[in-house]
Amino acid sequence: MIQTHSSNNHKLINFNIPHHLINSIDELVKFKRVSRTSLLIGLLERWMRSEINQMEKDNQFNHLIMDMKLRNNTSTTLSNSKNNDVDEDEDLLPSPLFSNDDFNWEDRFGDI
Repeated sequence: MIQTHSSNNHKLINFNIPHHLINSIDELVKFKRVSRTSLLIGLLERWMRSEINQMEKDNQFNHLIMDMKLRNNTSTTLSNSKNNDVDEDEDLLPSPLFSNDDFNWEDRFGDI
């Protein structure tokens, strides 16, 4: 029995592509013995799956960041209630790892 695809399941798309690219694609699909359509559909499916995975990772990352912000805001609120002269921006920003102290790295490492 021959199966036919109804037009409700597929949609014809048309787009421009540079000649050098389509020539390369044509050579590859001939070598691999697949159609342009199956190549493009496969590429689109892999791209979509990759994007969905990336979006899920981004969402997890965003939840982590929001959770950290909530924790920091809670600790900031507690410390502000203890000491009202502390600026809010100072509590939200991490403390610097190194102080500037007019330290010249070139002078220090020039002696080595």
